Amino acid sequence: MKDFLKNYGFKILAGLLILGSVTNVFLNYALSFENKAAEEITLATTALYELETVVLPLAESIPIIKSWGTGIERDFDSLLSYLNTADVIILIQMILLKISHWWVFKAILIICFAGLFIPSYQKLARKILIIGLLISPGIAMYTHSLAHVSQELSIDLGSDLKDHLTATKDSIQTKKDSQKAKLDSLIAKQKEKNNGKLNIIDKVEDDFIKGKDEVTDELEKIGKDVIDVLRFAGQHGLELAVALIGNIIVIFLVLPLLFWYLIGVVVKRQFGYAAILEKYEQTAGEIKALINQKSKES
Repeated sequence: MKDFLKNYGFKILAGLLILGSVTNVFLNYALSFENKAAEEITLATTALYELETVVLPLAESIPIIKSWGTGIERDFDSLLSYLNTADVIILIQMILLKISHWWVFKAILIICFAGLFIPSYQKLARKILIIGLLISPGIAMYTHSLAHVSQELSIDLGSDLKDHLTATKDSIQTKKDSQKAKLDSLIAKQKEKNNGKLNIIDKVEDDFIKGKDEVTDELEKIGKDVIDVLRFAGQHGLELAVALIGNIIVIFLVLPLLFWYLIGVVVKRQFGYAAILEKYEQTAGEIKALINQKSKES
């Protein structure tokens, strides 16, 4: 059994991995994970734009919000910048994942696997095959494991920020709708006091002026309420965005870079680049010493 595993263990394992690469069994789940993360970022960005469409018209009509508009816009810009950065990082990883399953890599894997059965090419085929398997389906398998880690640790990849922005938009929209109903009621009452019309003469009546003051008070009230909501939304939203970009960088940048570093180490060990570099440095040192010696003699 031991001899069997020694002779055929690598070939069996390589054959199974190549089958996984050809059938895209690991790729589909890995892409699903990255697509879901990208979708959460897109939904968060959409929720941010929807929040802007609700807030900005209020900022134009309510002076107390308009005066605070610069701060709102700055927070929104920061949130959008974080979301765009996260989106780019995920997009790069998706491109690399798809490239790793390009048909050329699969063809190389199959050719190298066949080379394992040809004694004169067996050693070279084994080295290339190890590197090829690290790329395909290696990258997809690694992403697959990251998906499980993210799920087990409940790492947020955009859903918390999306929910926060959506809840903020809904809260402000509710206040806006409630305020519109109040304003419509006040205007209806004022028209009723003026026989169903508001002409130039009626507009100067004391009752209407009083009604207008009531409307202004309501506008000021909703302005303060909205500011309280937006202040929390901006501060908490930035906190969630910072945490989100940190998670994205770790899951989709730092850990994949470590995997690529592993591939580089394997390449060096398989093809002896480290030994070649050491020999080069040794030869360069000998040549330098010889040149110095000749210079002293002359």
